[in-house]
Amino acid sequence: DTAAPGLMVLIDEAHLIFDGATAAIVRRIEQITRLIRSKGVGLIYVTQSPSDLPHIVAGQLATRIQHALRASTPQHHKALKAAAETMPGSINAA
Repeated sequence: DTAAPGLMVLIDEAHLIFDGATAAIVRRIEQITRLIRSKGVGLIYVTQSPSDLPHIVAGQLATRIQHALRASTPQHHKALKAAAETMPGSINAA
């Protein structure tokens, strides 16, 4: 077991960071996320939809909590299905 982080950073409404972000900005945020976590700091991105968080950034997060997800559009349905398939214990999880 790893020790609990001494500091947690919570970023609410994370979609505001990524809306309209260029690929270069997303890569930089991914690097920053990796660096922060390597220093033992917990990092939480809070958003309404799994599709709001780029996969490259989500891949750097150790834990994912999803609650009461609903699909109101075909795009949300696709994102929700993809997120569910990667959850631990999912039938389709790798």
